[in-house]
Amino acid sequence: MLGTKLHLENERRKKQWDALLAAGGPKSIAPKTLNDLAIYRGGRGVWFDKNTTADLSGDGAGVAVGVLHTGSSYADDLTDDGVIYHYPSTERAGRDDAEIAALRNAFRLGLPVFVVTHCPSNASRRDVHRGWVTDTDDVSALCLIEFLGESRPAVPIATTAFRLDANREERKQLAKRLKRSARFSFEVGKRCGWRCAVCAIEIQELLDAAHVRGVAEKGSDDPRNGLILCKNHHAAFDKGLLNFHPDTGAVELTAELSMALIAITVNSIPEAIRPHTDALRWRWERWHPAI
Repeated sequence: MLGTKLHLENERRKKQWDALLAAGGPKSIAPKTLNDLAIYRGGRGVWFDKNTTADLSGDGAGVAVGVLHTGSSYADDLTDDGVIYHYPSTERAGRDDAEIAALRNAFRLGLPVFVVTHCPSNASRRDVHRGWVTDTDDVSALCLIEFLGESRPAVPIATTAFRLDANREERKQLAKRLKRSARFSFEVGKRCGWRCAVCAIEIQELLDAAHVRGVAEKGSDDPRNGLILCKNHHAAFDKGLLNFHPDTGAVELTAELSMALIAITVNSIPEAIRPHTDALRWRWERWHPAI
């Protein structure tokens, strides 16, 4: 019975998307059109159409249908292929809990959601992305919503084998993507925690998921090929001013710098969040070619 209901709800959301395209979408859409199509209503962060979806979730909370991303309330990281979306955290704790439950149910049940953003060319209109919640991080109160493809993106199978080189799909994306993929950023943040690995900055707007072997060097999006750095220390890392010993994770700087000068407060990266040794060694050997 549940399988039938989920199939029908998935088909309903496909029809909503088709109707949005028929109305001239998914870009520069009037908010009234989104309301009429029941894609997004109510002005809250997460619209879960409880009357329609409550009996699908098993907990009565419903399933997220539309998610509003404005970029003003939270440091949500929006890219062409997805968004790292903050769980709502407002003065309405009960409502927040309901919205979070609806997001988790969309993840658990594999139903698509519509991410609504402001149209950059017309503030009174909206752009819409169709996506799937493909991962959650309850510790950091975040979830990952991906936009790629016509169906739910495949979630990578957990493996202990580390990939330093980009795979075929990643290489296809290299030429056209301007930012790190949302999935890479999310997985690195989930693995390392959203805090700079070498200083105390925890403000997400000031943090990056940095590749150890970079995109330009055909480095993989394996999260163990990355670490979280603030934007200043990411720039220092990319410019070769900062590096890490592959065996110990010890912070190493060029001769003209000191830790105090560039506000580094950590002597070495803790083993629990350290990138893979192969990635660190790849970069170390290019930093110290004689060693």
